Amino acid sequence: MTLQAPKTGIYRTALFLVLSALATAIAVVVLYALKQGLDATVRDDRHYVRLKKSIEIAHQEVDHRPLADQRGTIDGGFDDLLESRLDRHAIGPNEWLNDQEREECQLWSRGQSEAGARCEALEQAHGAWAQSIIETSRAAGKSDGRVARQAYLYEFVPGKGAGEGARLSLARSRALHHAMWLTVFRVRRLVIRGDFETALDVCIDALAFRRAVIPGTGLVGQMLAVGRLPSLMPPCVAAADRAPGQAKKRWLSALDELAATLPSIARSIREDEARDELKAFASTLPAAYQTALAPYLSQVVPHDFKDATTSQRDELSQAWAARIEQVERAIALFGKVPAVRDPGLQRLTGDAKASNNRLISGLAWDWAQTAAMLERDANRMAALRLVTDLDMAPCDGTLPDAGRWRLTRDDQHRITLDAPDAGAFEILTVSPDACASAR
Repeated sequence: MTLQAPKTGIYRTALFLVLSALATAIAVVVLYALKQGLDATVRDDRHYVRLKKSIEIAHQEVDHRPLADQRGTIDGGFDDLLESRLDRHAIGPNEWLNDQEREECQLWSRGQSEAGARCEALEQAHGAWAQSIIETSRAAGKSDGRVARQAYLYEFVPGKGAGEGARLSLARSRALHHAMWLTVFRVRRLVIRGDFETALDVCIDALAFRRAVIPGTGLVGQMLAVGRLPSLMPPCVAAADRAPGQAKKRWLSALDELAATLPSIARSIREDEARDELKAFASTLPAAYQTALAPYLSQVVPHDFKDATTSQRDELSQAWAARIEQVERAIALFGKVPAVRDPGLQRLTGDAKASNNRLISGLAWDWAQTAAMLERDANRMAALRLVTDLDMAPCDGTLPDAGRWRLTRDDQHRITLDAPDAGAFEILTVSPDACASAR
């Protein structure tokens, strides 16, 4: 009779192997979960630190100083003065220009029409208020850009309910729009009256104000500032054409200082990054981080992702990482020459728009268009300066270097600057008596 080995040992060995495999699997799952949790914590920490830094840049106070050639200074902080004066706005919607009147006033302000009675009446009624807004650019001290942010970006006004804060923000935006147009009308009216020196001082205040409201407003502020210049150029050029020589020199000095002190595009991009990421991603951060960001979250309407699934959170995380990469690449490209910058910015926008991640495509920005607008703005500023240089040029036929632009002088000593890349204002002329007035 053959003896059979007991099967108990085999069963025990098999059970041991199964339990070992199960324990290994559990350990792998636990370690993977721990790693995922650690990765998420590290990612959250990294995103929070990055967002906090961008917020600090966006809300960083700037040392606001008047231009050296602005006449007089105003006591008080720029933001407080601007806030109090904007809130005195009293032009009702029905009192402002309709579409046809606005077009007529644009032609009148450029000297292309005599039909300016409606524009002059508005300026006479509200010009003093508008001038009080523009003159805030003469205030010295720290500025955090909070009032300009509310007016340009419709951010809620702190201390107000959401509805009331939004209405006040919109009212300030409308007031700022009216003040800038009334300033254009004021310059034109001063030119018509022959008060060219005062008109040029108003132009300096207006351009300084344009600079003052950019910090804190991101690329929107940069674009709105760019949009103000084409309206200001015609009456300001007319004022510079006829102003006394000393006033022209003060104007040239102010233009040089403005060109050197405009807020950087990198800061504006960081400001947008802070605002967009607060809205899009902040609710995905741990509660402790959201508490730390509460003062800033109260100023925007963030998306609510607290019920997001794991896969949705992964998509959010990918979008946030992609957004950070886009910002860094855009800042680097803005510092390149146009031949490198523009194709790179176009690819950056195209990649974002083509993304299957809706948040990445939703936050896509036309970087190349922004670059083109800023370049046109710089060209307009250069044209403003050059036309005054021409005005003060000797009358012996010698003309200053116009770079890529074309200069001609006719037998009446009228100088024409053909600057098509300076925007809509393509031809600038200097009057026949420019030589005499510059002496």
